[in-house]
Amino acid sequence: MRRGDVIARAGNSGRATNDHLHLEVHVAPTRDSAQIIHADVHFPPYTVNPQLWLEPLAGMGIVAGRVLDAEGRPVAGARVYGLRLPQPEETPFSFAETYLERAHPDPAYGEHFAVGDVPEGTYVVGADVAGVRVFRRVEVRAGMLTFVELRPD
Repeated sequence: MRRGDVIARAGNSGRATNDHLHLEVHVAPTRDSAQIIHADVHFPPYTVNPQLWLEPLAGMGIVAGRVLDAEGRPVAGARVYGLRLPQPEETPFSFAETYLERAHPDPAYGEHFAVGDVPEGTYVVGADVAGVRVFRRVEVRAGMLTFVELRPD
């Protein structure tokens, strides 16, 4: 494979509600695909968020991070607000959610959420952690990943 090679085509089939490309990235300790994915397993154990593996569009960056409670434990299903995405117009982006039990952080980042193609700029992101609103200012730079941790002080 080389940069620019066609690996798939986007479309609308199956249970899709709009044109899209389903992409999975697996970070596994083996190259044996039989140990990585199986037709009967809907949520493979080594699947990670592909946003961390894709180069953002021109002028865009990636925001990834963790949402932790006061004791430092991950908060599953927390909504992270404050990021604005211009596309797709027909389904505006309003929040990201931290991973639930079927999603897995990338071993290199240990993130709880990741959002790609965020326009360059300054944002205030926030989440509700056990009734406490936590906010952080983040600077998104084109072509870069910005990491943020949301945890009550």
